Amino acid sequence: MNFIKKNIFLTISLIFVVSSCVTIYYSVADKNVSYLYNPTSTGLHPEFYIYHNSDSVSFLFYNIYRPELLFIKKEEKAKFKQAKILIQYQLYESLQKSEFIDSASFKLNVCENGLSNNYISYIPVKLATGKKGFIDISISDLNSEKQTSSLIEVDKTTNNSAQNYLVFDNVKKKPVFKNYFNKNTPFFIKSNRVKTKNLYVSYYKKKFGVPLPPFDSDPDDKIDFKPDSTWYVQNFDTVIFKFQNKGFYRFQKDTLSNEGLTLFNYGDDYPRVQSAEKLFEPLQYLTSSREYKKLNAYNNPKIAVDSLWILATGNVDRARELIRIYYGRVQLANYYFPSLSEGWKTDRGMIYVVYGIPTMIYKNDSIERWIYGKKAKTMSMDFTFEKTENPFSNNYYILNRSDVYDDSWFKAVNTWRSGHVFSIAK
Repeated sequence: MNFIKKNIFLTISLIFVVSSCVTIYYSVADKNVSYLYNPTSTGLHPEFYIYHNSDSVSFLFYNIYRPELLFIKKEEKAKFKQAKILIQYQLYESLQKSEFIDSASFKLNVCENGLSNNYISYIPVKLATGKKGFIDISISDLNSEKQTSSLIEVDKTTNNSAQNYLVFDNVKKKPVFKNYFNKNTPFFIKSNRVKTKNLYVSYYKKKFGVPLPPFDSDPDDKIDFKPDSTWYVQNFDTVIFKFQNKGFYRFQKDTLSNEGLTLFNYGDDYPRVQSAEKLFEPLQYLTSSREYKKLNAYNNPKIAVDSLWILATGNVDRARELIRIYYGRVQLANYYFPSLSEGWKTDRGMIYVVYGIPTMIYKNDSIERWIYGKKAKTMSMDFTFEKTENPFSNNYYILNRSDVYDDSWFKAVNTWRSGHVFSIAK
């Protein structure tokens, strides 16, 4: 009997030890990733650009802003202070899967020098042709213990998609980390996998209005994909491109295909919001169509903007504070959500500007779910955005609209119009 008891006890002990050593891996889709759109969640704000250099290897370019790093001189004889950086990434086939298909970790020393505020380099990523996935990357400043994470979608299913093109700033001779440019900015394009030296360039002058409110389920206008003009460029990798007109430009091997590189010109100073005209347009979220037309009749957008905010707050100082917060959100929406239109004009941009930074965000391969406030609480709001296939933008999400948002939307608008910042308690 004692022998049996001892064996039972030993078996239970072994089960406990084994189970306690098991590591449970959660998929990225199970994690709150609200930090993706919250610049205050970290002191590091790197940029990334994925480029498919060959059929077996892709380059993940990164840009680290030197002023955000902590530089320390380890030795008295050292010429420069240095920052110690740790870069780690995991490559997932899907955000819903916990197993990654590739990973790597790099340590590097970044010198503090006066040559540039930007430290630009790249990481080789093993991704075979025909594959797609997501890179979950983190960058840590080991001197200051600052850390940030980002998610980068990777598509290598064909040779002609956007990530097979590498765009360089012709002045700085460095990769461009955004798919938009300002007027007359010179740039050139390189590609190893696009099997041609000649490209068609199509120009689209399409201008988009603001999205419908979240409770309005009427369909949006169909997007006209017919270009305003198209021309043929020979030996494109020797050409310095420079465009003046606002709109978007499509670079393709074959105009009958949906694949290619699209670059956008949203206007001068984008993503910043500086001119009176740029300050006036986002007022459409806080005004009726009739009131917006009345404000537009001023023929002076600055007077129109000032009159609305001063009327809402009652004094100039409070108006300035509300303007700072509201247009700060507009600028961040431009940075995070650019698509066919400026970021603030997208569905995600609309919710971000009016409601602010979400409390929680859950993201999978095709959906983003934004939660404001605590789950299951009366005041909480839940928005779901579905990624929609679009030949021009990989950042095109549509809100699942519902009349359940009616009361919340008008409460948010009325809060702003009464001179207060709208927020849902966490």
